[in-house]
Amino acid sequence: MLWNFSCFNSCVSLETAPVIPSTVKNMDLAFSGCIKLKVAPVIPEGVESAGSAFSECRVMTLPSGNYVLPDSLTSIGSMFGYCPALEGTIVINEKMPYSGYESFLSQADFSTQELYLAGNSPYLDNFGADYTY
Repeated sequence: MLWNFSCFNSCVSLETAPVIPSTVKNMDLAFSGCIKLKVAPVIPEGVESAGSAFSECRVMTLPSGNYVLPDSLTSIGSMFGYCPALEGTIVINEKMPYSGYESFLSQADFSTQELYLAGNSPYLDNFGADYTY
């Protein structure tokens, strides 16, 4: 299968994501607008960018256990923006630059969602009191 960075963008009937090949480097907009996608797929080591990868996935949750972002990932702007059903723990690596953090979880409601951030990123403190980690 040929993988394009926005290959499933706005595929409104997609409920189950395929396994992401280890050769993928860019997941920008990959599943954006997939409003029926149920569970976020595992992002393999080697992916460098996932900007808006899952934005507007309205019913999507995280797989059970910790959802670990790979060390290779350096761009996450709006990755989980407008995902109101997202729950679980996202583990962020220490190499992740700060750019994009401000919109990484845009519109997340930490007062109603069981959503947590963990990891050894020095930027976790920048999320402030609205985030639990």
